[in-house]
Amino acid sequence: MSKTFEQWVELYNQKNWDKFKRDERFEIFYTPEKGFAEIGDTGKMIVVNQMCGEFKFWRDVAEKASRASGYKVAGTICIRPILPYIRLADFQINRIEETKLGNRYFCTDKHTGQKGQASPAGKGTYFITWEVTADDV
Repeated sequence: MSKTFEQWVELYNQKNWDKFKRDERFEIFYTPEKGFAEIGDTGKMIVVNQMCGEFKFWRDVAEKASRASGYKVAGTICIRPILPYIRLADFQINRIEETKLGNRYFCTDKHTGQKGQASPAGKGTYFITWEVTADDV
């Protein structure tokens, strides 16, 4: 479904407790059909910051940028309930570790075998990292 950037931001704000505020440390990417994502390079990995739209599309964008930069890992921040996003990413939970901030989930992509991890960061926020394969699988 095609939307303007402003409409995607409005949808983001409807779904998230933390409203969209442009972070200039990240480059903004937008397509009317797929949504938007702030994506940056930390020097060690590609990170997707704020994102709204087709999750798998933006994951693929981050992985392609990671490969182009020679990185073996990518990451994102999730401020929504984590378990639906683990399922949406086609990851299967292998192990759960209890931490002071909440559960840490160790996962494997059901289709590619890529390993991933969702680590609690407080206030319902998770840092998610996953391995990037050498080429598209």
